[in-house]
Order: sequence, then C-alpha cells, then structure tokens
Amino acid sequence: GNRAGFKTASQLLRHSLQDNPKKLGFLSSSAVSKRVKQSSECKSIIRDIRSAVKGVEQTDYTTSGSTTLNSTRDLHLAFNKVDYEANGKVVHQIGKRKKWEFRIEFTDTYDFDVQSWNNEMSPNSKAITILNNYAAFAQSLGAIVPYDVSVLVKVTFLSL
Repeated sequence: GNRAGFKTASQLLRHSLQDNPKKLGFLSSSAVSKRVKQSSECKSIIRDIRSAVKGVEQTDYTTSGSTTLNSTRDLHLAFNKVDYEANGKVVHQIGKRKKWEFRIEFTDTYDFDVQSWNNEMSPNSKAITILNNYAAFAQSLGAIVPYDVSVLVKVTFLSL
C-alpha cells in the first residue's frame, strides 16, 4: 500500500497488526493531518464553519457531525466514515473583523466490516471491496486488531 501511494492507509494497517494497539493520534503538524486538511470533506466542514460564524456576536463556536473521507483513495482506505468535533474561538478582533482559531478533531475506530460487492463504499472499484473483505477476514482471525484513531486539524481565518 505504501509503495502504491496509500501512505495513511498503510500506516494505520501496520499499527493494527500489533497484538494490543494503543490509540493512535495525529497532531496538526503531522503528514496525516495535512492530508485530511486538504480533503474536500474537511474543506467543506471549514466552509460550513466560516459561514456559521460570519456576522455572529459570539466569540466561541462548537459544532460536530460525521462525514465520509473518501475524496482520495488513501483516506477512503484509511478512515472512510469518521466523526468530528470542531471548537473555535476569536483570538483577535478589530472592529467587526474577527480572527478565529479552530481545532477540528476527527475520530474513528480503525476496523473492517464485510462489504457487499455492490456497495456505496466502493461503487467503482471491486479491488477496494476485495481488499476490504480480506482485511475483515484477517480481523476475524485476530491478525488485524481494531483501535481508536484521532486526527487534529487546526484552522485560522478572518471573518466579518
């Protein structure tokens, strides 16, 4: 996977091959965080946050939800469905213009479920379904061990 460019997916898979993998966390300075931040799904969350805080009087904001990280094959294989929580606050204000800082934490349990051949997870790629189902089988044998993973993304922006 790593040679094929699936750096995040191979890193998470390697971690799962331990007998008792500990929670894996990626700080905002990590390569994994940067990949997640560049995803269209994260950019959409950031757009929604920017829209939500535009013109508000408050100086802090929190939101949460879930999304499917599948804009790249690497993120799709590594995470797929994740939860997120975004917490932000105004760190500087001049007049009506506010500088916001947000921490967005994506959380997931790294594990595999058997997928049907025609599923929404990989509608155009039988190879992904085969890999996923092989991993689900390996998980059922204890070769792949589920664990929790989190990715922190930090964002700063100006709003009116």
